[in-house]
Amino acid sequence: MKCPHCKENMPLLSKICPVCGYVAQSEKVDEINILLHESLTKLKSIPEPTFINSMGSLTYIVYPILFLFMLICGWLSEAGLFWILTLIFLGLSLRAIVKKSKGTLGNELYDNLFKKEKITCEEHCGIAQRLFGKHREVATLLNEITAQIGLVEMRRKNTARRNLFIWVAIVVLIVAGATKGVFSLNTFIEAIPANEIMDETN
Repeated sequence: MKCPHCKENMPLLSKICPVCGYVAQSEKVDEINILLHESLTKLKSIPEPTFINSMGSLTYIVYPILFLFMLICGWLSEAGLFWILTLIFLGLSLRAIVKKSKGTLGNELYDNLFKKEKITCEEHCGIAQRLFGKHREVATLLNEITAQIGLVEMRRKNTARRNLFIWVAIVVLIVAGATKGVFSLNTFIEAIPANEIMDETN
């Protein structure tokens, strides 16, 4: 069989000319081109990790920590408010753990969707590589698609890391402020002479 484009001999049962890269079934190349672009578009359309949902992704860790913290504060200060907060954070902790087990906590829903779509896109690239890997246009397209998948994934990871860092900093500041407030209150109470407390109660 001769290549319709360059008129050179093509290997038996081959769809691709080794000289000019012409594909005997060019409509298949167009189909795989459209398929890869559609898959990449779906991948890019998946929402990135948001700042609010990033906190949701951490709640299965943060809420149990706050539950223990409020429990300790309630035991040390004997304030009713801390015991109420302890019960609230206990309920929130159980809810977050259940959602974590279902994979629907915070950004996890979109993260799982991204992983599935990425696998689909990579499968399409693998098929294109096996069928038309020697075709120049397809080879260039595969390189572009692979590079864009890497960029999208890197951007999602960087956004997730940034949101995580900000939320951890916020939680640390809240816990530090609450701890300082509890110890300041205890110090203030201990500094009041006992006879003044008795006079005020009388």
